[in-house]
Amino acid sequence: MFFSIMSSPSPTPMNNSYNVTNETNINHEDITNQMKFYIDAIIVLTGLCGNTLSICVFLKSRLTMGNVGPYLIALGFADNMVLITEIPIWMVLSPLNYAVIDEYTWLCRATYYLKYVFRLWSAFLTLVITVERYLFIAYLLKKAYFQRHNIHKAVIPLTLLLCLLSVTYSLFLIGLEIDLGQTERQCMVTKDKKKLFITLDIIIIRVIGDLFIGGMIIVVTVLSIKVLTKAEEIRMTNLQEQSSLCSSCGNQLNRSISQRKNGKSRESQITRMLLMLAILFIIFKIPYTVCYYVNFYFENTKDKGGITFAYIWKASHCFALLNYQINFLVYCTLVPSFRKNLKVLLRCNKKSRV
Repeated sequence: MFFSIMSSPSPTPMNNSYNVTNETNINHEDITNQMKFYIDAIIVLTGLCGNTLSICVFLKSRLTMGNVGPYLIALGFADNMVLITEIPIWMVLSPLNYAVIDEYTWLCRATYYLKYVFRLWSAFLTLVITVERYLFIAYLLKKAYFQRHNIHKAVIPLTLLLCLLSVTYSLFLIGLEIDLGQTERQCMVTKDKKKLFITLDIIIIRVIGDLFIGGMIIVVTVLSIKVLTKAEEIRMTNLQEQSSLCSSCGNQLNRSISQRKNGKSRESQITRMLLMLAILFIIFKIPYTVCYYVNFYFENTKDKGGITFAYIWKASHCFALLNYQINFLVYCTLVPSFRKNLKVLLRCNKKSRV
């Protein structure tokens, strides 16, 4: 995501050597913008397809009967909305330079407002899913309680409402302005409210949305892995003891033990898949968050570091965008039942659900 507030105006050329350097930097910037355009295009298009297929599979399969299904559907919708709001920004980098976002004030404000809302909601949902899975593992007896009371019916709309209210400031602080050295209006933070926007953006999006939620996800994920490992060891021990005491049911218990060892039980598959979502969220977010703070605290970094930081900055954005595209691949890789239901969906098969 590129903000006009992050771009320092180009200094006035003083001599011929500077002109050569400046032209070189402009050429490099054009190349990186074109590369980013095509990379973003692949991420956005594949992400929209994958998330849509995931939502359809969860709606049509029995995976939605678990207490985690509604959260995954909401997460797929939130990720799709982040990718959709990326399109007007992405079009600015297109070879045609179609800056539709710079033509309409309502589109400019709506794009960034919805982008902030669903980006924050996606982070909250990832945290909720991680906490839900930890509670499920640590307090197995609470499983029936969570399913019976349908807590997701309250959590999902409440988190969305919280995100809608939290980023309303962007509707009033972003608009069409003429930047320094430019002749046409651009979608950017209004000049007289720049400090207020930066303060709110750091508190709500960066500190709460990135650092706090990311930190909580790390803590809960580590706890979940520890509890899951301990629980698997206890279950294996119990199954082996039952197998030694009951000779008539040995085959069935041995099969259960084999499934546990291979990680094929349905709940363990879903648990590992959800933990993988949390881990990927952290991995994809860290580079962009670090680059944001480097760019913020060292405003002249781009000038001092040359084009190197520009490459890193844009690459970190593409990397962060993968967070909203990768879930479909995780589902297909770690959950065999998802793959089976996906095949049924793609073949328009009328057989009974898997």
